[in-house]
Amino acid sequence: MLSLLNYWWRIVATGFCFSVFGVGGVILSVLVFPLLFLLPIGAGRKKEMAQFIIHKGFAGFVWLMESVGVLRVHIEGQEKLKDHPSSLIIANHPSLIDVVILISLRSKVDCIVKQAHGKKPFTRGGVGAAGYISNGKPKEPITSYDRRLQAGLGQ
Repeated sequence: MLSLLNYWWRIVATGFCFSVFGVGGVILSVLVFPLLFLLPIGAGRKKEMAQFIIHKGFAGFVWLMESVGVLRVHIEGQEKLKDHPSSLIIANHPSLIDVVILISLRSKVDCIVKQAHGKKPFTRGGVGAAGYISNGKPKEPITSYDRRLQAGLGQ
């Protein structure tokens, strides 16, 4: 009986967490990122601010998932992520959670994202505001990221 109750709790809690993720993404896309672009600051600073907002939002989302018991996160070698400000981190992930956790650990990241994420209502605003690179054209992500690394902008 307890395992059945735990099973249903995890389903409800997971649904709740992903609802929060979706609603949060829409709020950021509709309210926060458009307001960010009205600020009288340079495009590079706006991108950094958008990445910081996403970083904090993802950190909050990871905290929420841990708090309600959906998952437990244990990270080995976390200090390596902070030791190299310009680095390429590749997440070989079966779900979006890996990337959410990685971004929750670093405030400045350039991501190569699935082209569809630039069109979904709960991810579109963040993808554009943060200057993430679409994988829409096969060679474009590597070329774009290489240019950013050469310019010292890759995080």
